[in-house]
Amino acid sequence: MVVMVDECHLLAGDASGYGWGRKSERLTVQVANPKKRQSCFGALNAKNGEVVLSEAEYANSTTTVSFPETLREHYAGKQLWVIWDNASYHKSQAVRAYLEKVNGRLPENDWPLTLLHFAPNAPEQNPIESVWLQGKTKVRKQAGLDCFQKVKQFFVDTITENNYSFDKFKWYGL
Repeated sequence: MVVMVDECHLLAGDASGYGWGRKSERLTVQVANPKKRQSCFGALNAKNGEVVLSEAEYANSTTTVSFPETLREHYAGKQLWVIWDNASYHKSQAVRAYLEKVNGRLPENDWPLTLLHFAPNAPEQNPIESVWLQGKTKVRKQAGLDCFQKVKQFFVDTITENNYSFDKFKWYGL
């Protein structure tokens, strides 16, 4: 199973919109936000376009290690290849230790989990970036999201209700 992974940080400002009043004045619509930030880990399945999401308070080494575990549970019994960017916490000691624990002394062809990296500073290589963009665009266009909890729920529902297919998959022979 090949998945493209990245984190998304949903911010309170993602739900703010603006319009133009009659006097060509910009109108800003603010959202009441008891919590102003939500990090999400997401994996885009390159075969069927499914997205697996997991919310996290922050994106750091600890939460990064827990997301591949979530994916291993979701795709139980299958070899999993995770392709993600070069964020420092993706290459941390905690991630390396987790990978060593999962794969043990198995030959590389038998590893249950393989982690690969996109080229440095190249977010355009990762198709899940387009998923994040689509989700945030829909949030910005949706009226009635008057609290951050509604913003988060709408974002998650928007992302997970679709299966995605991008031309970028062809870049990787998928």
